[in-house]
Amino acid sequence: MTTKEHILTNLHRELDHTQTRINILNSISELDQLEFYANFYSGAECQIDFDNLKHDEVIKVIAAVGGKWEKTLSIGAVERINYQTTKNGVTYRCWQGEPPPNCKIIDVIETIPAQAERTITRKRLVCQ
Repeated sequence: MTTKEHILTNLHRELDHTQTRINILNSISELDQLEFYANFYSGAECQIDFDNLKHDEVIKVIAAVGGKWEKTLSIGAVERINYQTTKNGVTYRCWQGEPPPNCKIIDVIETIPAQAERTITRKRLVCQ
C-alpha cells in the first residue's frame, strides 16, 4: 500500500467515525436546551464533555440530561469535581466542574498501615 493509500484509508476511517458521532448527536434531544460549549472526548466514541463549568451550569446539564450522576474529585485540579453519567449508551461528563457552594475540598492526612506504616494526604469533598 502506498503512503497516499494509507493516508486515504485513515481519512476514510476518521470520516466514518465522525459520521457515527453526528448520528449519535442527532439522536440526543436533551442537549437542545443547553447553550454551553461541549465536545466529544477525543478518546471515546460516545462521550460528551462539558469542561470547567460553574456549579449552576453543572446543575443545568444534570437537569437536562437527567439520571444519576457520580461525583469524583478531579485529580490535579484545585477545588474541582468531575460529574459523570451514562444514558442510552452515551457518557456525559462535566469535567472539572465547580463544587456546590456548601462544599469544599480539603486535605486529609491518613495513616496507611503496612509493614512500614506511612501517612499520605488525600483530598476529600466535605459538604455541610
